[in-house]
Amino acid sequence: MTHRPPNPLAAIAAVTTLVVAAAIAAVALLAGGCEGRPAFLPPSASPGSTTSTASPTSVPAGTRATAGPALEWRLLVVVGAPSRPRARILDTALPGSAGLPLDLPAPVAGDRLATVVAAPDGRLAAVTQGGRAWIAPARSAGDGEEWAPLPINLDDPLPGPVLGATWSDDAARLVLVAGAPGSGMRRTAIISVPLDGTRATMVQVPLEADGPAIAALPGGRVAFVGRDVQDRGSLALVAAGGSFVSRPVAARSVATGGDVVALADDGAVRVGTLADLDRGALPDERLPLEGGAGIGAVALAPDGSAVAVVRLDGGGAAARIDVLRRAGNGWQAVGSIGLDPTDGTAIPAWLP
Repeated sequence: MTHRPPNPLAAIAAVTTLVVAAAIAAVALLAGGCEGRPAFLPPSASPGSTTSTASPTSVPAGTRATAGPALEWRLLVVVGAPSRPRARILDTALPGSAGLPLDLPAPVAGDRLATVVAAPDGRLAAVTQGGRAWIAPARSAGDGEEWAPLPINLDDPLPGPVLGATWSDDAARLVLVAGAPGSGMRRTAIISVPLDGTRATMVQVPLEADGPAIAALPGGRVAFVGRDVQDRGSLALVAAGGSFVSRPVAARSVATGGDVVALADDGAVRVGTLADLDRGALPDERLPLEGGAGIGAVALAPDGSAVAVVRLDGGGAAARIDVLRRAGNGWQAVGSIGLDPTDGTAIPAWLP
């Protein structure tokens, strides 16, 4: 059934993030002036060897980057959000590299970081739960970051904290999702923020957001997973003009990249095509993820060729990132990036 909220939503679409490597180096996590170097393990290695390491400042003996052709993309990993966010960029063309630390805007910790998202051209946006945003230019190896504030001017208050964000396909707008998961309040706001500083627009959808994931679809639509009045999972597809449709799903987050759409629940990620979604068919191909770890954030390459999946330990902390790539008609595991579970959270994004 189609509903029509009173406020319009500017046309938006976004491309999620970039191609992943068959050879990925160690990723370093910066904490309180100490650099950590969790290892990238090939699929045959046990992921537990990294997640059980007492300190992320050393690489477990015998681990190394997977051999194979180098790819062009870099992986941005933000850990410790919302209150202690730190970021590093892993250059997938440099196996064995510790990666580059990325300075985040100074106020993000005090206002609690919601997410960092990458535009197709490599620009970054950092967004806080309190509704503040900064934009940084695309970076090259060794370049410093200069974060510029992005005004978010709204006439109405948000129904809850900002949970997540994405970019429009032309990188002219930042699109935020705000709400209060677990509150029982069936109201989620989708906010479109022009980068030229003009006033933002907001659409309110009568679903309770189930988490921070928001994905852009072709034709100026966005998608998020929420819960309806019967507490059932629903995939909301919000059109450019503000109308939306919802479909029942057994999932709690959504991601897109290229022609691929992914739905994730607590233990699995299923993928399908945007064309099938438009015909009413939900993703049904299950990614071959190793082990029984839980599922956190999911990031798809912009051409749909690869995916990064944050895996959670028994306490719900981010323990590693599994990387898979498209192989013929299926998906192949590339390896895992070990994380320090004491950081709690991990947000992956792909950079050119």
